[in-house]
Amino acid sequence: MRIAATSPEEYVASLPGERRPHLERIRALVKKTVPEAEEKILWGMIGWEIHGRPFAAVASQKASMSLYLMDLAALPALAAEHAADLAHMARGKSCLHFLRASDLPLDVVAKILAKAPTLTADAVPSPREPASPKLASRRLAPKLTSKKLSTRKAPSSRGAAPPKELAAPPKVAKVVPLRPRSKKTTPSGSPRK
Repeated sequence: MRIAATSPEEYVASLPGERRPHLERIRALVKKTVPEAEEKILWGMIGWEIHGRPFAAVASQKASMSLYLMDLAALPALAAEHAADLAHMARGKSCLHFLRASDLPLDVVAKILAKAPTLTADAVPSPREPASPKLASRRLAPKLTSKKLSTRKAPSSRGAAPPKELAAPPKVAKVVPLRPRSKKTTPSGSPRK
């Protein structure tokens, strides 16, 4: 459920009444924990930045609400430090899904949020920069499946058609419908049972 809002206040005002107090409680927690953070609309949800670096966001989804703690995804050590406290939560790589603010371990969330001002943009890898060398080798290694593909050149301009061997859909065998079975007889001439 994407909400078209230009300010956090407009975002909260457009929510169903039963969700507003829970989102307001999260907003108050972030403001209390990181008072120097700038609150704004980021990626269609309420988000917070510090020193130009987004570190948290909250969104009202179709079935639940989600609190995004970007530093959990960017810093594996921080995620490992709080893994046991967050193990009972429905979550993604950087988000915690909840129905009520009381479902969240707010003391743990406050500890994670409190780390944001101490981190610089240099300490937190950008989304385009892998966090570990192992991931870097996986991301940078070409995914080649055949020799034919490895020798092809990339199209010279955007929007150019891909090479013919990539553009053609795979050939599918023709499907022939089955005919009803005929009554077969045994070698002695009597029908099979």
